[in-house]
Amino acid sequence: GNPGDAKYGFTLPQLQEGLRILKEKGINPTVFFAPGHTFDENTLEALRAESDIRIISDTAANDTYCRKGFTFIPQQSGRVRKLPFRLTTVCLHPNFMTDNEFDEAEAFISKHSAEFIAPHSIKETARKKDLVDFLIEKMYFIKRIIRK
Repeated sequence: GNPGDAKYGFTLPQLQEGLRILKEKGINPTVFFAPGHTFDENTLEALRAESDIRIISDTAANDTYCRKGFTFIPQQSGRVRKLPFRLTTVCLHPNFMTDNEFDEAEAFISKHSAEFIAPHSIKETARKKDLVDFLIEKMYFIKRIIRK
């Protein structure tokens, strides 16, 4: 598909504008996270064409994996917690968090600070998505549907 024709996700002009704004502020992003899992193949093509971003923080899986030249990192949402996965990212929503949730996040980060790594230290992987990853992903999205 054409990166400018996104049905679901981000169009090339949208990504170009977002990247322009970030770069004006001195920020050169290396990781992409789409709000609400709203990215598609067109988004990936636009990222490839317009940026150096090759890490996507947005998947439900057992471990990082490679797809179409991008490294996908499992992402836990909503709150920080210890999970049985090798590497995950977290997506906090501070505009909806309570004071107690901020305290919990701060305590978790303090307790586990030695386990955090910088995005630039994440190595590319040749690992492909496997059956366990597919099952985790299906369970995640079924759980989301049931919650609604």
